[in-house]
Amino acid sequence: MIQNGRALRQEHVPSELVHRDGEIDALTAALGGGKSNLCENVVVTGPSGAGKTSTTRYVLRKLEEARLDVETGFVDCIGANSSTGALAGLFRDSDRSAPLDPRANSRGMLINRLRDMDGEFVAVLDEADVLEDKQVIHALYGVPNVTTVLITVNYDDLMINCDPRIENRVRMFKHIDFAQYGDAQLADILSKRVEVGLVPGSIEEETIWYIADQAAGDARLAITILRLAAKECSDFREETISEDVVDEVVDRARSEIASRYIEKLSTHQRILYSVIKHDGPIQAGDLYDEYRESASEPMADRTLRSYLNSMQREGLIEKRGGGRYTEYALAT
Repeated sequence: MIQNGRALRQEHVPSELVHRDGEIDALTAALGGGKSNLCENVVVTGPSGAGKTSTTRYVLRKLEEARLDVETGFVDCIGANSSTGALAGLFRDSDRSAPLDPRANSRGMLINRLRDMDGEFVAVLDEADVLEDKQVIHALYGVPNVTTVLITVNYDDLMINCDPRIENRVRMFKHIDFAQYGDAQLADILSKRVEVGLVPGSIEEETIWYIADQAAGDARLAITILRLAAKECSDFREETISEDVVDEVVDRARSEIASRYIEKLSTHQRILYSVIKHDGPIQAGDLYDEYRESASEPMADRTLRSYLNSMQREGLIEKRGGGRYTEYALAT
């Protein structure tokens, strides 16, 4: 049944993206259009699973193909949410690996390395709202040959823990907003994956639409359901993916996405999650107190709220109540 497993993976960026032409054009134009060196800093917003990361990676690939004077770096800030961690991640993803000597990995040293580059550098900070120190945005902004792309769900979460100077600058970035996919759009995305990844006749169009309906606008979930359903059928030598098979793997797909997110959590995020897992439902004040008992260098409350918002968006935890009665629990 499976003829190209890579095409069924969530992180795979296909050669053609559907239903994101406007966003591709806007981001390409902001990053120089493949023709000029006049670049704009960008904030990309939109719900989880709306294609923000895939579209940005697609545009970076096209940009590097079109211009020899541009290098790019992409970092997921969930697992690298300090300034030095984010900068080192950008270098590791680019053609210039970060030095192994930790003394050369200070924020100032890494920024100077960017400043000394001959060409231009596009720095993409995915999940930028979870950065524990937003000063890295200010530092990148101050390097003439660096263009910054911040990917986040919304402006409000991004602005948590920002001082007014950084907030004012980010407000000047070009804003590209991604709407949630509809069922028809998700069905088209899945059909493209099916064409490349599965043997013809492996799945009916009605089942593709059924997967799209189950995913409710989240492309990551839709693609994961498709992959797990294909694997389930291959393991049991079934020739077609049925709706019954889809039903069997939906919860597993959600759990897989959540587990992958948990694996990327930083130390402080992991402490918060562990407290909620063992003691939830737990009131916000008690959660912060227990976190501070476990963390050697605790983060500020505003940063913790940013972490909690991110975990809530990803379906790991639930927030109940409000004000001083706010409490957190594992998602049911």
